[in-house]
Amino acid sequence: LQVVMIYPYDLPHTTLHILFERVFLSKDVETLENLKSCTTMRGKVKDALDAAGTNRAKVLLESVQGYLPFLLGLIHVVEHSEGDIRLREPLKFIWTSAMSSAPGQVSFEFRKLRFDTIMILHAVAVNKVNASLDTWFDIHDEETFEEKYKQAADLLRGAAGVWDYLAREECTKFGSLPASHPPEVLAPVCQSLSCVALATAQKIAIRRALRKKTGHLTLAKLCLGVMRKFEEADAFLRQLPREEFGNVSVSYRQYIWSMITLYRALIPKHQAMHCSDDGQHGLAASYAIAALKHLREVLVPAHNPQRGLMEEIQAERQEIEQVCTRYKADNDTIYFQLIKEEDKLEKVDPAFIITGLPFTLPDPAFTTYTP
Repeated sequence: LQVVMIYPYDLPHTTLHILFERVFLSKDVETLENLKSCTTMRGKVKDALDAAGTNRAKVLLESVQGYLPFLLGLIHVVEHSEGDIRLREPLKFIWTSAMSSAPGQVSFEFRKLRFDTIMILHAVAVNKVNASLDTWFDIHDEETFEEKYKQAADLLRGAAGVWDYLAREECTKFGSLPASHPPEVLAPVCQSLSCVALATAQKIAIRRALRKKTGHLTLAKLCLGVMRKFEEADAFLRQLPREEFGNVSVSYRQYIWSMITLYRALIPKHQAMHCSDDGQHGLAASYAIAALKHLREVLVPAHNPQRGLMEEIQAERQEIEQVCTRYKADNDTIYFQLIKEEDKLEKVDPAFIITGLPFTLPDPAFTTYTP
């Protein structure tokens, strides 16, 4: 199994235990029970985020599924109230950000219920990506490859769907932002994250295609699709004002550019292999030379490269160098066909075969509130 890097995210953490029945004023028994359920269910989410171990992904998903209906119920009654909801004390949520460029664990405080929704759903998406990474690296034999591949791909597609939902729905409902806020609440950041998840799912789909001996021209088109999706992820970030752009994790931004530059080299590599298989040895050497040129432009992060990134780049570097050396030597000593400049070489159209899995919120657990 060739190395494929799946970008690993840190989970955000909530640093405050909230007692909703203490914050919201009510003497109604049913309302108090709903508020206490909010407290209990959110506490389980916090515990799952703070826990460690191989079972955390499942526990986190179950705890979020338990909390979301009650959180959405509270949002519903607050947003549809006519001034009859009163607070005993200020409601505040404190979360750390995994996407901030600031060093260490930076905490952000908000007083809006939708902030909790965004950060919890972000944690769900991150949880899916990291579970896909564990699934992919757990492939050790041919018998389990197809099953594990589908699991990893579906987890990435699910994460993409969650981030797409956040960008389209929750981030647009958030209203004005305080001066200090995490990147996770910005729609362009969520859109970028969704694109990266989809591009990563296609990266592993290409590995599957390689195992099935898919033609190199098709692989070149798939690689171009990956590059375009990473370019789209970068373009969303560049919609941000300069200061907001600078607040997004440096390692995340560098990863995107590493993938853009790496896949720019993989496209002509596969075109070279296609031409070689087709007996077009001059073109094979021409594309291989272009691949080697782009390989030298691959961005390698200067500090703290993420797990698997250097391995992925090194594996591709070795193959491209070998292809270029072999095809150029064959043409120089045996075939003597014309070598073309890169701008004279035929391009391929991009192919993108991965779509996100749609995400929808559950129904609210309650829709009435009695003071």
